[in-house]
Order: sequence, then C-alpha cells, then structure tokens
Amino acid sequence: MWLDFDNASKPIYLYINSSGTQNEKKESVGAETDAYAIADAMAYCKSKVYTVNCGMAYGQAAMLLSVGAKGYRGLQPNSSTKLYLPVVGRSSGPVTDMWRKVFPTFLLLSFLYYPQSFSHYISL
Repeated sequence: MWLDFDNASKPIYLYINSSGTQNEKKESVGAETDAYAIADAMAYCKSKVYTVNCGMAYGQAAMLLSVGAKGYRGLQPNSSTKLYLPVVGRSSGPVTDMWRKVFPTFLLLSFLYYPQSFSHYISL
C-alpha cells in the first residue's frame, strides 16, 4: 500500500515463492486469513499489481497469483503452480461431492431449527 501511495501510476511487482497454507498431506501450516488480507490489499491498490511465480505457488499462493492484473500474471520457466481441492471437515474433493456428504446434515439442522418449514412434508 505504501508503493501505491508513493506513486499510483507505477505498477507493483509481487514475486511469489510460497508453499501456501497446506502441505502435501493437506495439513494446515499457515493461516488462510493472511492470504485473504493480502488479496484485499491488492484489490484496494489503484496501481496495477503484476504477479510473478518465482518457484512454487501452491494453495493460497496460487490464489494470490491469480489476483494479479489481467495480462500481467507470469510464471518463470521452471516454476510450478498447484491448486488444492477444498476441504471441509473430513470430506474433500469437488464441491458436488462435498454437497452430497453435507446435504443430509443440512436437512437435519434445518428441521431442528425451523420445523414449521417442513410441516407440509411431515405431519407434526
């Protein structure tokens, strides 16, 4: 934000080399809120933010790489980028698979908190 304040007409270069917030075993090794704070700061800046992957950009680091200005997102020849599938509790995979696992719980909680909305399905 200081670079944006100092000269808003010059682009800001963000060089990324991070393993993200998960390791290969999908264990948390950092806070995702930090990455979202950086992404919010990038969106707040009036200057264009050029992002360059200088090694690896895994997980949230790949998200930061994609937040850069359109047309100014770069990868060096031997760098690697990896996006992880979302994890909710013990279920992971595509969102449709996670929804199939979560939907019965969602219905149960909806029935417990709002039984009147299910009165046309079940006679109470």
